[in-house]
Amino acid sequence: MLSLVRILTAWCVGLSLLGCGAGVSDATTDTIKADCTLWSIRVTPASGNLHPGDTVTVSATVNQCGGYPPSAIVRWRSSDTVTAVVDASGGLVRARASGAATIIATVVADTTIRGAMALVVSPR
Repeated sequence: MLSLVRILTAWCVGLSLLGCGAGVSDATTDTIKADCTLWSIRVTPASGNLHPGDTVTVSATVNQCGGYPPSAIVRWRSSDTVTAVVDASGGLVRARASGAATIIATVVADTTIRGAMALVVSPR
């Protein structure tokens, strides 16, 4: 019985190492990475409702699976600067006028990696 436990433990450890890419050929590593959600940023909060003059600070977490650390540098922009503006490096959003805007985070090292927040600005 003890040897069966050892065999199962060794098997589980082997699978764990395989999942991390240790000792795996490049082709297998590519397959493992393909199973991950690559190229994504989680923006928090994902949506918001503000009034003109209100502010909110957004943050971004870069998906580690794509090879970028969670602390990867992102730049922020607004899809509609009449409705809302955002500090490019700090993520401070300021509502300006009624309407809808998307606040977009982009990884500086790879501008194809983006995440967004949906924002609605309503009159008071």
